Amino acid sequence: VEKFGHAALCLHYDDEPRKDVCFNYGTTDFADPAGLIWGFLRGRAKFWVSMMTPGSMRKHYTEHDRTIWRQRLPLAAEQARAVERKLLGDTSDPEWHYAYHHFHDNCSTRVRDIIDLATDGRMHAETAQLPGPGLSFRELGRSGFSDEHGILLFSDVFLGRPADQVPNLWEVMFLPDFLRGEVERRFGVAPQTLYTRKGPPFP
Repeated sequence: VEKFGHAALCLHYDDEPRKDVCFNYGTTDFADPAGLIWGFLRGRAKFWVSMMTPGSMRKHYTEHDRTIWRQRLPLAAEQARAVERKLLGDTSDPEWHYAYHHFHDNCSTRVRDIIDLATDGRMHAETAQLPGPGLSFRELGRSGFSDEHGILLFSDVFLGRPADQVPNLWEVMFLPDFLRGEVERRFGVAPQTLYTRKGPPFP
């Protein structure tokens, strides 16, 4: 799934930078790969949000040779506090989790929804009326599983016809690349590259 990318939200405190923390909605138990893949394909995998410092998150993805971008959201104080309340609320209950769905509820859509919360729903209202890239969910998914023939076969069997729907701009932000592009367009914040992948291109 690394080819699909990942998205996280970090809180930065100008007056107390030692409090800075990142929230990762892509956390799950990787001890049972077969069960995870089975739940992943059925849209029932159990995921939750974890916290780590910005430095440790950057170190983790650098060690895994994954390109890292950062975008600073220019939110007003009350918007930033709304985001903070949501993030801290989701981590306050140790039993909190959600059923991961690759297209409709994942680490990227969770970040998208929280940003939408900060805009009082305007982000959803506007992007849901705009077309996406014109590719179906299935076509978008195949790009990330291009060399995973077994997963492609099972996804064709289990996803069925709903995967042939063509997502609008709001829906296509299940992929971090599109979320990053919309954040840049909407907030005028170009992504800053913190690390560039050194390995060969993905097939």
